[in-house]
Amino acid sequence: MIPVLALLLAAAPATQATRPKPAPRAPAVPAGKVRLPPLSYTVERSGPATGAHPTRSDTVLVRYRLTLLDGREVDASPADGPPARFPLGRLIPAWQVMIPLMRPGDVWTFFVPPEYGYGPVAKGDDLPANSFLVFRVELVGIEAGE
Repeated sequence: MIPVLALLLAAAPATQATRPKPAPRAPAVPAGKVRLPPLSYTVERSGPATGAHPTRSDTVLVRYRLTLLDGREVDASPADGPPARFPLGRLIPAWQVMIPLMRPGDVWTFFVPPEYGYGPVAKGDDLPANSFLVFRVELVGIEAGE
């Protein structure tokens, strides 16, 4: 009996012409991250397990920091003062997917491909079109929607 490994080694290697091209990949997500295809996130801190989850009709109070993959900061909520207030249903798709999974007190980092961010639309000089985004978000509170 020939060992399976010997059979695999004896197989002719694929030539460059017959080898399929690998599909383009999103940037690698570091170990310990959670994937919610095509989104990935890290839980940095958890709030109380009894906290409410926001819905898309709610307004969320958040502290956030937006960077590109190279670490350049593009936007952030003020470090001092009250948190930013946003109607959740009017935010980018990634936030509409991820924020309802959070509870007040949670701090997560989202890794957002362009189709769940701003897509082909550039936002000024700092945020090029089709940018992969990294958001660090603290959900501070929820204001119930109508």
